[in-house]
Amino acid sequence: MAAGRVQDSERGEAAGLQSVTAAARLLECLRYHDELGVCDLARRLGVAKSTAHRLATTLVGCGFLAQDEVSRRYSLGPSLAELGQVAADRMPLRRAALPVLEQLRQRTDCTAHLALLDGLDVVYIERLVASSCNPLFSHVPRRFPLHVTSSGTATAAFSPDLAERRLSAGLVHFTAGTVRDEEVFRRRLELTRQRGYACTVEGAAKGVASVAVPMLDGGGNPVAALSVAGPVKRVLADTDSLGRLVGSAVQWLRRTR
Repeated sequence: MAAGRVQDSERGEAAGLQSVTAAARLLECLRYHDELGVCDLARRLGVAKSTAHRLATTLVGCGFLAQDEVSRRYSLGPSLAELGQVAADRMPLRRAALPVLEQLRQRTDCTAHLALLDGLDVVYIERLVASSCNPLFSHVPRRFPLHVTSSGTATAAFSPDLAERRLSAGLVHFTAGTVRDEEVFRRRLELTRQRGYACTVEGAAKGVASVAVPMLDGGGNPVAALSVAGPVKRVLADTDSLGRLVGSAVQWLRRTR
């Protein structure tokens, strides 16, 4: 009897963990889509429509999803947005970087970013948009594979293992300017190591160029990056100067942490 209860408990726990995983995957489906219907969710998750509906309904009840009353399609909900903002606000690095980013924005008239490594991607946890850049960044996501942006290139340049894993996973195409050739990416990494900053042109968004410098930990491993981004002509006209400014900001931030 006791053994049976233990087995039942273990099966219940496994089922619960599977449900949590499925819910997390469902939320992940909406990372790059404004809305998805239950059929779309079921197909992307590889589950029955009834299962997708049950998961989505549960998440709506928690506030993690919202459902349009007319289309019945699902989008990310207010509770999830609140949790994300709370998580960002509580990051010590973000708090320390805010005044540095503001100075970069004012001095360069470019949009200033703080990006963190997350697997083979970079996630922009802070973006201070310069007034002259508003149209350029109205629809730019906050997560990109490492090879797409200057922040990702800067971090990959100082982590050979990370660069090789990104290459093995494939160089995903975002725009016509996204690097897609392995040898071109390797040359960019080498150039970044030589001059201490990375520069990409229209890799993530048309009309945008950026310059980034990585933040390294005590062991020399990249953990984050600071960058400035703006119109291509403006950034390319003064790339070296921007690289020095961002590099100085990184050094100041490291000393004050």
